[in-house]
Amino acid sequence: MKLLTGRDIAEFIKQRHVSMVAGLEAVPRLAIIRSRDNEAGDRYLKMKRRYGEDIGVAVDLYVETSGTILGRIAQLNADESVTGIIIQLPLTDVYITDKALAAIDPDKEIGRASCRERV
Repeated sequence: MKLLTGRDIAEFIKQRHVSMVAGLEAVPRLAIIRSRDNEAGDRYLKMKRRYGEDIGVAVDLYVETSGTILGRIAQLNADESVTGIIIQLPLTDVYITDKALAAIDPDKEIGRASCRERV
């Protein structure tokens, strides 16, 4: 009997994602929007970007202010090459959070059931 480790499971999931992405017609492109720089957040986003690259997904990172975030979301919603959008929370201005989340096209919002069903 083989001992199943967390690393084994993670590698299995990663390989499954590689296969799923390879079967798509176009390379998926994920846009991650954030509003602040901090060491922990930087490491976390670096891991997201690396995982995306490992499975064949292009990952773009955008650093926005409260004054530019809604415009960036509108631009990414209109960009047909962008297949998913994530807003890295918390935003610097907590008062813009609900507006920013609501501004994302539901078909591009990562985490909604409709997005998971398409994959």
